[in-house]
Amino acid sequence: MDGRKWKDLVILEDGTKEEYSYPAIIRSADGKIHISYTFDRKNIKYLVFETK
Repeated sequence: MDGRKWKDLVILEDGTKEEYSYPAIIRSADGKIHISYTFDRKNIKYLVFETK
């Protein structure tokens, strides 16, 4: 990859009026992808994805 072309693997949010901040993405030793971020400065969202 050249860093200029991106392919969406998953869309986390598709809202137009919300605010999303402070993203953090890590891959754990078991290969899972952990994502957290704030939503409208009121809540924290946390997602876990299995990798193939």
